[in-house]
Amino acid sequence: MKYYKVNPKFNDTQLYIRKEKNNYYEYECDLVPNELFTEKEFNNLMKKHWKLVFHSKEKPKNIKEVFQEVNYFKNKSYYFFGARFNLMQEETI
Repeated sequence: MKYYKVNPKFNDTQLYIRKEKNNYYEYECDLVPNELFTEKEFNNLMKKHWKLVFHSKEKPKNIKEVFQEVNYFKNKSYYFFGARFNLMQEETI
């Protein structure tokens, strides 16, 4: 199954979503290293007006550096405190 994995070098990145009424950005979540997003979750996230706040030294040039497209088995993932991870980090389809 196709997932989008958060790149571990962008640890402690915060995601803000713009609210349409007042045109301000509201805190949404922190991106956890190696967290997996399904294709549908990722596309819904990208449709919104968002901005990322980085606390690391490195700043990405575009969003593709923050999220890596990977293929993992669907039944080899688990949830931990609301974030999805892969059981076997090296295993791909």
